[in-house]
Amino acid sequence: MQLDTQNPFVQTATGNRIAQLAEIYRAIEQEQRAFIESSLACGKPLRCPAHCSSCCHGFMPDVLPVEADAIAWFLLTQAEPLIERFHSFSGGTAGRGPSPCPFHDPNRPGANCLIYPVRPLVCRLFGFAAVLDKEGNPSFSLCRHMPIPSGLHQRYFTSDAIERTFGALPPVMSKMAMAVLALDPHHSGHRSSLSEALPGALTRVGMALRFSLSPDEPRAA
Repeated sequence: MQLDTQNPFVQTATGNRIAQLAEIYRAIEQEQRAFIESSLACGKPLRCPAHCSSCCHGFMPDVLPVEADAIAWFLLTQAEPLIERFHSFSGGTAGRGPSPCPFHDPNRPGANCLIYPVRPLVCRLFGFAAVLDKEGNPSFSLCRHMPIPSGLHQRYFTSDAIERTFGALPPVMSKMAMAVLALDPHHSGHRSSLSEALPGALTRVGMALRFSLSPDEPRAA
């Protein structure tokens, strides 16, 4: 997910928030990559099973307005045919397969997510993120579908055990969530399912895109 900072759309309030979200997503990817590479260097490689996507089955992600806006921007600028797919799912005219998410395609093993570059935080962090325990320290659990690396016998790791075993810490889920919430604090409590949030986001982002192309229009969308 990358926005051209010289694009007039980024100068709108909506576009600026999406650009800041992209930076948070990029930081998550860097931390996850470092964690995965460190686990490999320590001889305890962490990886999802090939062609799994079990975390998508039966799951509709909840999103914040800014996350819905990012998905709407992606659909309107790079994947417009998927908008029709979304409306078909919303109208109940498309086969849903193992997932209620309209952007999960069970016929693409290993590449099931059709909006992967802008997948929301909950999807992005699953499997490779830490949570805080009761003392406020990071802890990490392997996904139940993830194979246990050779030489290990547990699926749960405390903060010290994470670094001792894998050589680095994964991104902390609550820290990243707070960073996203801070982008639009007035709507921080407006989390809803992707299917509910996306129609309004398509309208909102569509307006901002039109404003950015019309210099005589205000750019506060």
